[in-house]
Order: sequence, then structure tokens, then C-alpha cells
Amino acid sequence: MNLKPLLITLISLLFFATPASSAILLYDPCEEEPNKTTEWHPIIDYYSTPCSTPTITYSTEQARSGLGSYKFVAEACVKHNMLNPYNHSIENFQFDEEYWVGFSIYVPEGYAYDTHYPYMLYVQWHGQPDNLGVCDTWRNPMIAMQDYSATAFKAVYRYQSIECCLVPTDTCHSYDINQWIQPLASRISGSWNDIVYHVKFSMTSGILEQWVNGIKVLSYAGPLGYNDDTGPYFTFGTYQGSGGQNLIFYYDELRFGDENSSYSEVAPTSSPAPSAPTVTASQPTDVTSISATGQGTLVNVGSDNVTKRGFCWNSTGSPTIADSHIEETGDFGESDIGTFTGSITGLNPSQHYYLKVYAYNTAGYGYSSDIEFYAQSSTSEISKAGWSLKYADSEEVTGEDGNATNAFDDNESTIWHTEWYESDPVCPHEIQINLGASYDLTGFRYMPRQDGGDNGRINGYEFYTSTDGTNWGSAVADGNFTDTAYEQEDLFTTVTGQYVKLIATSSHDNDAWTTVAEIDVLGGTVDSGTNMPSRTYGIGLSGCSLK
Repeated sequence: MNLKPLLITLISLLFFATPASSAILLYDPCEEEPNKTTEWHPIIDYYSTPCSTPTITYSTEQARSGLGSYKFVAEACVKHNMLNPYNHSIENFQFDEEYWVGFSIYVPEGYAYDTHYPYMLYVQWHGQPDNLGVCDTWRNPMIAMQDYSATAFKAVYRYQSIECCLVPTDTCHSYDINQWIQPLASRISGSWNDIVYHVKFSMTSGILEQWVNGIKVLSYAGPLGYNDDTGPYFTFGTYQGSGGQNLIFYYDELRFGDENSSYSEVAPTSSPAPSAPTVTASQPTDVTSISATGQGTLVNVGSDNVTKRGFCWNSTGSPTIADSHIEETGDFGESDIGTFTGSITGLNPSQHYYLKVYAYNTAGYGYSSDIEFYAQSSTSEISKAGWSLKYADSEEVTGEDGNATNAFDDNESTIWHTEWYESDPVCPHEIQINLGASYDLTGFRYMPRQDGGDNGRINGYEFYTSTDGTNWGSAVADGNFTDTAYEQEDLFTTVTGQYVKLIATSSHDNDAWTTVAEIDVLGGTVDSGTNMPSRTYGIGLSGCSLK
């Protein structure tokens, strides 16, 4: 018994049937000859005659699902060979209403993009003149998917930025529009290409999102319309810009949903599920004994914009967001593809770490592979027992306890604060400290105030050493601290000295003051064997900010 006719009959019962979801306005599984009387309206046009009439038929040669699909055949002399919904509520897509549309197109192996002709168009929403545009004669397609190259689709959308053509004397025309074109996605020949649109037509607040084979390739919000009272009409099929090729294409699984629909409801059966973002990690930079700067790349946002991205790490391997992590939230789209950084803090000296980059969208988390690194060994902090203040250019002793000696009293709750009560001397500010003995010096740490305030946080700095407290020479370290309350470190090549000087050249708020909770100096006794690690250090970027 041949079951094929029976299966075709059963599947065809679904044609334009009431869908399981009330949000689906139209569903055509393409499992019988397209009804061109009450369901689909053919749009056929020619560049020249004689020219054979193009055909749109049901075919079992290719199928995205079920047993067959709609086959579109046209000669090189055919301009339009398309269908649009006929006598359905979505024949005209109304303005200020949202729609979800999904379908699949099969591009045969033999199809070749021809650079001699303007384009091959596969799907469009075509504008149409109406009573609001009394001087309109025609409309460009508002949305279209066309050829871009031999292997890629492109997207086109157009809109008017002002209302016009309201009276016959208006001078604007239907082509007074803004136009945007971009490469869209790879076109896979010899295979099905699944397409999903999310569209809202509006002169002010339109939406245009598009997915190709499960990957979000277009995300736009803004004007998307003409000054019409009726929305554009949808067509799919073939439209050759100037004629050129004998064409065969297949379409399957057309679904139209309202604003309550979703990607999963209109996407072709077994279409790739919405995908998580793709990210990669590079070796962290500015690694110190307590901090590092993570280096990540957002390679692809996936099927939807990224709302979270960051870095996670542990000492055992395969870290996730359940481990230590820093995170940035926002709306990261195609324009944000590229590198980003993050400040990793709270590391332990000499510890072996595993680091991953991650990003999140509605489909889930995407993680990079592990990157391994070691926190640098920490040189010893020199005891402050013998320290004394040699010089400070300013300190506040009236309005608060802002004595300069608070910068090295081993008490994080006290601060050195430059004068503010009676006057506001501006940066640069400096403090000079006598360490009480000569040491092999290898670096220093700066801890900003820990009382919740941020006035006086050091931005630009210079650090000097001296054997006599008079001759300072060139700075052994300089740079910019990150605007954070976390302790930060700068290491430098070993130098012998008894005196140190920190100059704050600027503050992060561009205010007059400098504030310091603690200064620590790193090193050991002369000839103790304390050595700087072999790598070159910049400043240690601390905190939980991404930039």
C-alpha cells in the first residue's frame, strides 16, 4: 500500500488551519499545491517577451519538514515570481503592531550570484501608496533580504523620517527615505536556510530583528515606516533586479505570529535553537600578586543581544559564575563585538589560577576555554615600625584628623587627607617617608580611603626612592590608578634606598585633594636576595569594573 498520498492528505489538513497557539496568525506547511485563488496571490512580471510563464508548485524534490515544499521556477526574463497572503488579516501588516515571521528557503547548488545584475530578492515587505500619501505613486520595499555576494545574504530597510505627502501640493516623494544596507549572513547553497523576523512598523518606534540559521544577525530599533495608514505587504519568492538567471528556489514552513508569538513558535521545525554568545579569552595582563586584568573577546552575540559579560576564575579548573567572578550588565549587540577587559582582584600570591570569559543572552551562558596563569609571588612588605614622616606638602588637621602619618600607621580606617577646611591646595600633592634603614626596594602598594568616600582618590602618580632623602632622581614607577577602593600595586626593578616619595599628580574627580588610607613599601634588607620577578609590570588594576 502506498502511504504517500495519504500522508500528503493528512498533512495538507493543516494548511492555513487554526494553529495550536492563538498567537500564530497563519501557518502553511507547504504540503500541497499553493491555493492561488483564496490563500496566496501570485505576483508575476516580465522583463521581456516572449517569456515562459513562471511556475510556483508543490514539489517533493526538497523538504525542510514533511514531504515537500513550494518550488519557484522562472526564466532569466522573469522579473517577479512571488506570492503574498491573499484575503488574510496579515495581507497588510498594520503600523504600530508587532509580528513574528518564520520560513525556510532552499538555495540549489547550481545557483550563482551574478555581479552584472543589481540583486536577487528573496523576501520583502513592500510599501504601498494610500490615502495619507496623496502624491504617492509607488513605494520601495521597507524590508528586504537580497543577495550580497556569492555566499551571503544582505539586509535592506528603509524609512521616512518625516511625515509628508499629506496634501497634493507637497513636494516630497516616496523615495525621500533613509536607506540602510548591510551584509547579513552566510547563504548556504545546497541546503535549507532558516529565517526568522521580529518586526514592528512605526514612524517612530519600529523594531527589526532577524535570525539566520539560529544566529541573530540584525537588531534595530527606531523609525521603520512611511507616513501610511496601511502597512506594507509581505511577499516571498524571486525578484531579479534586471533579469539574468534561470532560477529555481524552494520555500517551506511559513508562519506568521502576532506580538504575543516568539522565535520558537515561528521558527521552522527543528531549526537551530537560539544560541548562546561565543567568547574567547586571552592571557591576562598586568598580573601582580593580588590582581590582574582579564582580556576577553565577544566573538558573536548569538541569537539575541548579550545582557551580561565578564570573567570568572578559580584554582581548580573549569570555573563558572558560581566561582569568583566580575560582571558587566548592559545591552551588547553586533556593534559590541570585539575585545573587552575586566579587573580581577583578591588573588593570592603565587597561586595557580584558571580563568574563563563568559557572556549571557536569553539562550544561556557562553564560556571560553580555560586560560591558566599564576599570580606573581609577593615580595615582603617592609615593617613600618621604624618609619617616620619626612615631608608632606599638605594635611588637614582642623576639619578632621587628616595627618600625613595616617598614611603609614597600619590602620586602614584612618587617612591622610590634604587640607580642605581653610584652603584647598591643588594637585600635585606629595608625601616623603623615611623607612628608618636602607632596603632593597621592589615596589609599593596604595590603598585608597576605606570609609566609603571617594574624594581624593589618586589618578596619576609618580613614585621615587632615595638613599639620602635629598637626591631623588627619576621616578621608579608612574602611571594611573583605577578609580576603585581596592588596594593597588606597582612593582619595579630592585633599587636600594631608605626614603620613598609618592606624588599624586591628579585625582579621579579632578578635585584638589589627595587621600590615602595606607602606603606599603615592598622589599627586603640590603643583599637579602629579594629580586624582582623577570617580567615587566605595569600598575595592578583592581576593582570590579569593566571597560
